[in-house]
Amino acid sequence: MIKINVNQLEVKTLDQFNEIYNGVELIKESGVYKIEVGCRGENELVGKVELDGEGNFEILSDQEEKKRLLEAAKLEVDDLEELADYYNYLDEFVGGYWFDGIYGMSLAEEFSHDYVRVEVK
Repeated sequence: MIKINVNQLEVKTLDQFNEIYNGVELIKESGVYKIEVGCRGENELVGKVELDGEGNFEILSDQEEKKRLLEAAKLEVDDLEELADYYNYLDEFVGGYWFDGIYGMSLAEEFSHDYVRVEVK
């Protein structure tokens, strides 16, 4: 697990949030939100992120996320070569990154979870 402190995230106004994530349902209160970002600009609000008493939240590390996805694939795939190809795919595309004060976790070539701090006035 990795810890991210709320202060590491850049505060976005509601207008900035809506400009980045057009089509996401209206946010009514300030906080950190998890957004599912799909291909072709499809965004969906997953929910508000719970913070601990020190303003931190935890998410899976890159390696833990890869392991979780690989374990799920093992339940559906029997072919070891196909599983090895999927592992290489995960190694290439799964990982955390920072952009414009937002933390993102890529889960596939065109799919990620973004963690964004929004201030509603």
